[in-house]
Amino acid sequence: MKISIPNAGELRLYVDNKYSVENIQKQFNAYYPFLKLEFFTNQRTTKNFFKAAPIACAVVNELFSKNMEGTINVEKLRTVAEVENEFKNEFGLSAQIFRLSGNVWIETTLTDDWTLEKQNKEGEQISSHFL
Repeated sequence: MKISIPNAGELRLYVDNKYSVENIQKQFNAYYPFLKLEFFTNQRTTKNFFKAAPIACAVVNELFSKNMEGTINVEKLRTVAEVENEFKNEFGLSAQIFRLSGNVWIETTLTDDWTLEKQNKEGEQISSHFL
């Protein structure tokens, strides 16, 4: 995966339609080891209900009909909500960031206004005695 770092402190994930979802996740996890990035797609269930289903190992171009290429800013002062919204707005990908809490991954929906740095530090503090 290509990394573009325009200036110190600003981290970017390069997203290309040839990359696998797993590659994007690994790059994010290299920056934030106590956070996990997941992508979801809505799947129709019975009676027109939808459920979010995780996307695993797909190549980005298998998810979309158009060519996509760009970057996502994942610098430490961005909030979880900002990053998730950028994935949705730029690429149409439903993203959710999870934080390690002990030995389980929890959704950060109640703390979406926290920065990536704060989420990662919280995960490290909570999980340190499990490592």
